[in-house]
Amino acid sequence: MFELSQTEKKHLRAASQHPHGHLPQGVSERVLGFLYEERLIVRFDSDGYVITSVASALIDRRKGPFLITPEGRLALLSKPQQRALTHETGEDGQLAPRTPWATVNSLAQMRLVQFLDAHGAVQATDGDTGGTRGQRNAPHLTEMGRKVAELVRDRTP
Repeated sequence: MFELSQTEKKHLRAASQHPHGHLPQGVSERVLGFLYEERLIVRFDSDGYVITSVASALIDRRKGPFLITPEGRLALLSKPQQRALTHETGEDGQLAPRTPWATVNSLAQMRLVQFLDAHGAVQATDGDTGGTRGQRNAPHLTEMGRKVAELVRDRTP
């Protein structure tokens, strides 16, 4: 197992918040190499195939962006966040109402959770205006949230 540095976490967190999962520009080759070797990020060639060699992935920065993988997102999660994705979700992917707001909010920032209104439409927030009685939009797993939850389940004895 590995321990992520604060710099590595910062870059993975930025990628997890990007709409397409892109790592930010300016990440050092040392950090890129480590994240790539651990399969926390990936890069595709012009034909859409994963570049398997770390050296090949690092050679030409014009090949395209480095992308965070589901494993990269999992590496960022705390135990309570992992529990919220797995043990505290219904079959429809809705997180339990007792899930703490801070946990839900952090999962939403990482694009693992989205808020759905009563009609199933995606909303930007939980809809709590502070003047109402709690959230109006329920947190549900995104497709990426489901993938990460599956990784958690696979790695939990």
